[in-house]
Amino acid sequence: MSKKNFILFGFIILKFIIQYLLVNPVYELHRDEYLYLDQADHLAWGYLTIPPLNSWVAYLVHALGNTEYWVRFFPALFGASLPALQGFLDHLIIEGGKQKSASISKNTSETQLPKAD
Repeated sequence: MSKKNFILFGFIILKFIIQYLLVNPVYELHRDEYLYLDQADHLAWGYLTIPPLNSWVAYLVHALGNTEYWVRFFPALFGASLPALQGFLDHLIIEGGKQKSASISKNTSETQLPKAD
């Protein structure tokens, strides 16, 4: 594992843990979270204001025991996965750009330009 990957995974784990440490257990679930959990009982491909993934995640929360831990777990997981996705996309763009520029430079160096008389 390279140093860049190690740093990226360190940030991902840190973000996942900090999200649990900063949420005070005194705070109860918000009414929107109760709405999402209720929509797990009535699965659909989406509602007017809510995408379908929320209902399916709420269904998964119900299947895992319907506790507050699982309600807070998935937003932390999705939030921590964003730096990983960003790092992956950056890697694709940077490596893809290097390969593209290398192929362009190879093609231009092989091209014979007419000599000026």
